[in-house]
Amino acid sequence: MYARFSTFAATPTDLDTGVAFCRDDAMTALQHVAGFIGLSLLADRTDGECILTSAWKTEDAMHASRDLVAPIRARISDLVHAAGRANVEEYEIALMHRAHRAPPGAYVRGIWCRMDADRIEDAIDTYRMSTLASLEELAGFCSTTLFCQRESGRCCVSITYDSRAAFDAVRDEADELRASTMKTLDVQLERSGEYELAVARFHVPELV
Repeated sequence: MYARFSTFAATPTDLDTGVAFCRDDAMTALQHVAGFIGLSLLADRTDGECILTSAWKTEDAMHASRDLVAPIRARISDLVHAAGRANVEEYEIALMHRAHRAPPGAYVRGIWCRMDADRIEDAIDTYRMSTLASLEELAGFCSTTLFCQRESGRCCVSITYDSRAAFDAVRDEADELRASTMKTLDVQLERSGEYELAVARFHVPELV
């Protein structure tokens, strides 16, 4: 499975217009495209950052969709009055685990990092064999997805909780788990963010 991230620097007051377009128009436009398996939108309502993620069955399907997705991305950019062009990245979905589906009001921690490319497989195995069990012990945990670029060594992890309150309640434990995992894998943190799960139509099957 594969995913394309489109990150916008939106005007915070215009985010709801973009959310409505993604939920209705974008889903309608993409649901019959070969290989399409879902869409999500993360939104930081404080600074306006939003991340549109489309998921695809194969790398070929993702690449074939580029020309179809470009006008949708442009329309969202216009609706949210984005500053500059969207930043577009493509990843393999290396792992996906869902304890339960995210309810309305779900909240997501996103973590971007980098490591030696030849250690990607070790990182995936460690996340599968160790980190998942620790995450499931956190109250309010919904799901997690590990995205990777095997050639560059870049990874992104998303961890979804039932609500902002649920995440805040386990923030210290989650931060300790992140730090210990990154130390074990000798991973360099690039950035992290916290987002409302504004649109959740991500139908990626369990990949563990």
